[in-house]
Amino acid sequence: MTHDLHETGSGRAADATAAAAAPPAPRAGRLARPGRSTLPTVTVVIPCYNYGRFVGDAVASALDRQPGVDVSVLVIDDASSDGSGDTVEGLVEEDPRVEAILHEQNRGHIATYNEGLAAATTDYVTLLSADDQLAPGALSRATALLDANPSVGLAYGRPRNFSGDAAPPAVVRRQRWRIWNGLDWIGAQSRRGQSCIYSPEAVVRTQVQHQVGGYSTDLPHTADLEMWLRIAAVADVGHIDGPDQAFRRVHPQSMMQTSFTDDLVDIQHRRQAYEKFFAGLPDHHPASAHAETARRRLAEEALEDASGLLVKKVAASRDDVETYIHLAADLDAEVTASWQWRELEAWLAWRTERRFFCYLPASALTARRRIEHRIRRQSWRLRGV
Repeated sequence: MTHDLHETGSGRAADATAAAAAPPAPRAGRLARPGRSTLPTVTVVIPCYNYGRFVGDAVASALDRQPGVDVSVLVIDDASSDGSGDTVEGLVEEDPRVEAILHEQNRGHIATYNEGLAAATTDYVTLLSADDQLAPGALSRATALLDANPSVGLAYGRPRNFSGDAAPPAVVRRQRWRIWNGLDWIGAQSRRGQSCIYSPEAVVRTQVQHQVGGYSTDLPHTADLEMWLRIAAVADVGHIDGPDQAFRRVHPQSMMQTSFTDDLVDIQHRRQAYEKFFAGLPDHHPASAHAETARRRLAEEALEDASGLLVKKVAASRDDVETYIHLAADLDAEVTASWQWRELEAWLAWRTERRFFCYLPASALTARRRIEHRIRRQSWRLRGV
């Protein structure tokens, strides 16, 4: 479905941001909360495992910098060994809005996530890792979008990475939102191949969250991607343009650094998430039409990573990239017709023959890859996908 881009109140059309192979622009508008007699209620679920040094800041970001919403925090300590449980108990004593569950035995992150999501009884729910933080006003912006659009089940915005002890000051930009038809969002996400949501910036309508269920236990590294797709299959998706919505901490112990250190493994995990989602759809569900798109994009990415390996590693050989080639061919038998395949062939020929005429097309195609990556990232920053 194609939507025109509008600003509510003014009635004047705004220009959509152009991007290569971009999906139809969704409708958009200024944030505005309809009249309601009570504040929207939000449960912030904070799973914690050995993050006692961070969890206090995560809780503070949910309670102290979120005006206009009625927030309750549920911290679940998954049998931490660093004394996080004591820290969490102290947080409960300090603020009546904080509740805690302390596991006696470690249950793993998926079970912990799902326990917290299932316990939510508020209007909305969000999952915030104990090492991340919400940006000031993030919940008010998200709930304003959700209040104004009952068809939306998921609202998210821009996360910002940081390292060190303190999150940076939030970037304040003009606030706008855009609404994606759920099926259009699934199509755009399939064309992207990589998840466009990193979790701390996502707020879900609790009724929808309970309808679709929680994270899949057989997808330990990409369960969030599969769950966002399930939500979009039953509801529309809203994106908050402009301001930072969350701060995602980057440190050596974070799951982002320990689970996705290998490009090939990362693609395989995302493949499992897409395949599980599409296999779980009812027969003849319109979203099924995007399954081939997702497989093609992952195949192209595998070839791009293989070319990148040849460019970056002087010692890389045909054997080093063979697993990428096999994965790409298994995902899409027609991937050999893509420009990514031509790039890889050119780099392999240059490695074999060391001739300048091989280097020229290889370099040109690599420049195209880098440009498309920049365009794709800019589209994500501006449009959410």
